[in-house]
Amino acid sequence: TDIRTLVEETLTLLLQSADPSQQPAAVAVRTDLQVEQEVAVDPDEIKQILWNLGINALQAMPQGGELSVTVRFLSSQPLLPSLLTRKIPGTSPFLYLEVRDTGVGIPASLKDRIFDPFFTTKEGGTGLGLAIVYRIVEQHGGIIEVQSEEKQGTSFQIYLPLTGEEGRREEAGMTQGGRRDG
Repeated sequence: TDIRTLVEETLTLLLQSADPSQQPAAVAVRTDLQVEQEVAVDPDEIKQILWNLGINALQAMPQGGELSVTVRFLSSQPLLPSLLTRKIPGTSPFLYLEVRDTGVGIPASLKDRIFDPFFTTKEGGTGLGLAIVYRIVEQHGGIIEVQSEEKQGTSFQIYLPLTGEEGRREEAGMTQGGRRDG
């Protein structure tokens, strides 16, 4: 999967599809896509993650702000934060995905519940967006971390292990055609 194109297309669609009544006045979108090679992930599930986190980010910035998406390929476990190395065994390469906003943030009293199905603080919300993101990450054997401060914004960091032949190919810097990048 070409992650760069997938992220760019999803963000474009997200911004074009946003409800005009909920669309923030001025949202700047920034991307830092440091993945040159193809990555073996389910594109529909990555789109779903980006869509759900993007919708939440836009809704968290009614006065405008910045939505940032970062994607990196981490070649091995030593590059992971030490907390995560205890949660994810093995030495697989990882796809790192971060969605950050400068919105209203998540109150500390609610952070433990944000991934619970049907939990919502939004009028008319279903409470399924973050639950779906969590399920997708968990099904891939990954980890999702949340950092948030009220009135400062929220950051979701996702680490997805790339396993099997696909992970070895990415770790070696190979493209799907077997060429070495760089």
